[in-house]
Amino acid sequence: MRQTFRRIWCGKAARCIAVSLAVAVLCSPGMAEQTEPQKLVPIRGVPFPSPTPSLQVQATPVPQVQPAFVQQPPLTQQAPALPTVAAGTPVPSETAGSLQPPAATPQSATLLPQDLAARQAAALAASVVPPARASADITTLAGEYSYGNGFNINCTLEISTDGRFLYKRCDCEDVVDQSTGRIKLDDQGNVVLEPVQPRASWPRGTAPVLIPVSWGQRLYLVPQDDVLGFVNQVNRGQEPVSRGSMGSYYLREGDWDRPTTGLPTLPEEWKSRILEDAVEGVVAGKDPSGRWIINRGKEHGIYDQMELTAWSPGGRRFLNLRVTETGTETSAVEVLSAPPNVSVQGWTVSSRMTPPGAAPAESASTE
Repeated sequence: MRQTFRRIWCGKAARCIAVSLAVAVLCSPGMAEQTEPQKLVPIRGVPFPSPTPSLQVQATPVPQVQPAFVQQPPLTQQAPALPTVAAGTPVPSETAGSLQPPAATPQSATLLPQDLAARQAAALAASVVPPARASADITTLAGEYSYGNGFNINCTLEISTDGRFLYKRCDCEDVVDQSTGRIKLDDQGNVVLEPVQPRASWPRGTAPVLIPVSWGQRLYLVPQDDVLGFVNQVNRGQEPVSRGSMGSYYLREGDWDRPTTGLPTLPEEWKSRILEDAVEGVVAGKDPSGRWIINRGKEHGIYDQMELTAWSPGGRRFLNLRVTETGTETSAVEVLSAPPNVSVQGWTVSSRMTPPGAAPAESASTE
């Protein structure tokens, strides 16, 4: 028993001593400074396999290859000279694209003096002619007429004393439409445009036949097929304009600063539709067919195709209306540019764009 215990104790003691020695060796300062890994000591006489020797790769120098340059013969030929073109000689088609610079766009011609002072003097001389006498013949009708919004639509019509005209339409910067020709006066004294190049159509505000309309000291040229539009603008307060860059109908240069008195000199059928005072009413509701009905009719000055303005309670919103059928005391109207299923029942109706005393409004059609 004692011998067995002694063997066990001696074995454990030997192992403890071996572990202590190994720890001491590993923690020694010399081991911490070594960079090469230590060889493991075989246990119980079992040898470790020898480590695989590292492969040594010897770099083989790459021979430098000198680039072979081909000796080029010297240039002896000169580049072909560009063909010379005499002044006024047309350039051949095969070289025109590379030699000829782009042609400059010619400036629009004008019938009036180019000098600003002379132009203003001519306009002043034409504008002092009373409208009734100015529309009597071409000589006194001469001058410059214009209308537009000052942005993308700006039209001018120049009439010379010898019966020529120049029409131009401009956007903010450029001339986008132009026409020239002669004019004549028909039996009714209307201005008839005869362009050199026939036109299929004219923009609104211009037409083949223009009616001279005098209003106080102002002279307008109104398209014969759009007198109703001019009457509507008068009744809505959009005419007379106070600025030269505004308006939808030709006005003689300088006349926007001149006063208007009485009524415009329109044919009687149109003059009778001009209102002396604004007409106001209410949208009463819808008829069985679904049309909106207002409580104003012929006896109040309402006429077919008249343009009105409907104002919401409080005057904060508005919509434009057009009369489609006129009765004696009531009329049917349609709503222009309205949101879907909008209701205008109970809204105030006026022939003016802005009723007296109304607050600044915002269009309901933009909502």
